[in-house]
Amino acid sequence: MSIQTLKTKDHDLGTHTHSFDFFTQNHPPSSKAPPPSLPHKKGKTHGHDISVSQRARVAVKEAWALAKLCYFYPQSKPQPVIEKDFSKKNDLHVVFIHGYLHNNSGWEFHREKLEESMKAHTYAPNLGTPFQSIAEKAAKVDSLVHEIFEKTGSRNIVLVGHSLGGVVASHASTYLNQDKLIQKVITLASPLRGTPKYHYAFGECIEEINPDCISVKNLVSRIEKNKSVGYYNVGCIYDLMVPYEYALVGSNSKKHMVTDNEGHLSTLFSDDVAEFIAKSIRGS
Repeated sequence: MSIQTLKTKDHDLGTHTHSFDFFTQNHPPSSKAPPPSLPHKKGKTHGHDISVSQRARVAVKEAWALAKLCYFYPQSKPQPVIEKDFSKKNDLHVVFIHGYLHNNSGWEFHREKLEESMKAHTYAPNLGTPFQSIAEKAAKVDSLVHEIFEKTGSRNIVLVGHSLGGVVASHASTYLNQDKLIQKVITLASPLRGTPKYHYAFGECIEEINPDCISVKNLVSRIEKNKSVGYYNVGCIYDLMVPYEYALVGSNSKKHMVTDNEGHLSTLFSDDVAEFIAKSIRGS
């Protein structure tokens, strides 16, 4: 993955993999929730402007991703909740957490990629409707995490969440991880700082991603103070749903992937994102 600097009207971003969400015009976070300050990577960066052609390429990828999700992985046809094979004692266990208005079927690509690249057992639970709170969804994740530990003895558990699933994963790792079973959290286009687009959706959990909501500020603070868990974030420049500034927490650019090659949905089918997930788990 290349390291590039993306120049915007407000500031430059030092990045690992660069991507933009064509959906989104990037509205800067309010002063109450400032974006992270990302340092430049000297000697390995160069600037370029957001181009119409790149936006169009990402738009096509987003349309294709949406078509795949609707046709091959529809909301009405989730996969079995979990493949409960607890035979892999003390190995790496990765829990994939789906986003808003979807189910576990959308994780097929990344589960296969991860199992090909390393020795890992993966899980993908279904978390229910948008009418449940983030805390309720996080409690289901916590229950699975403890079941994995009780059946395998492994404390090497990683959570990977897409969109709202990343908020759920972060909540589980900061509020419910007293036994320190969760080692890392990797989020893909997740509204960790909320999103200014929250009012276009519905459900109890959506009210909790209003950027001005106290629960958003508390979650960001807990993530930044939590030294027992490693947090890795993917943000997409062209994301209409979650502007990339809202998807990043912390100032360590080595733990951030900001991309102009993917959109909000196409992160679920991206080789670059799969590589970032694998590298984050390995700690490289």
